[in-house]
Amino acid sequence: MLRPAELAVNFADLGTGLGVLPRQLNSLILFDRFSADLRWNGRQPLFQPIPLAARHGVDRGPRPDDQWVQACYGATDYYADLYRELELSLDAPEVREASVRYHEFDILERRDLARFVRHHRINAVNLSYVLYEIEPERRALVIEVLRRTLRPPGIIVVTEPVAELTKPGCTVTVYDDSQSSPQRVCLVSDGHFRGDVLPLDDFESFVARHPVLTDP
Repeated sequence: MLRPAELAVNFADLGTGLGVLPRQLNSLILFDRFSADLRWNGRQPLFQPIPLAARHGVDRGPRPDDQWVQACYGATDYYADLYRELELSLDAPEVREASVRYHEFDILERRDLARFVRHHRINAVNLSYVLYEIEPERRALVIEVLRRTLRPPGIIVVTEPVAELTKPGCTVTVYDDSQSSPQRVCLVSDGHFRGDVLPLDDFESFVARHPVLTDP
């Protein structure tokens, strides 16, 4: 059985942009507000807090401001709704007050990435809509550095658009120390994590190791 110290998660969001995601983790307010927008085989997961010890956001500088982020949203009702959700998230007290350290460097600089992971004892990372913008060979190098330097359990969560943004939705792939190959876990019907979670090849084996608790 793992001791409590070994359960602690030192998390890093790579390509964090505005840096909202690491602040949102473990927010029960946001979970209650948005979880109904995402269905897992027609069911809704229960809230499961992450045993976070540290949160980090990493991106090349300078960090964007709210005005820059708003300009990235499309001029439709759909995107206006998404931006309102972002504002709601930023206004939540537990999101504003979350302790997150931000770091400015390029994750393609392998020595910098390895040094950061080792220094902060990172054991779980997220890359959301980051790797697809990079040449395939360099994507593989980022994953290689992470798999070599992350502390156990070595969790890497990669979310990428379906077919390089040519189709709706996104896919979620997970790497960890227990498996030699990447695990194709699920496809989400809407790339903003709305709609339905659709199982991919490794979904069943993944949830057998990491159960997703849902309402009965």
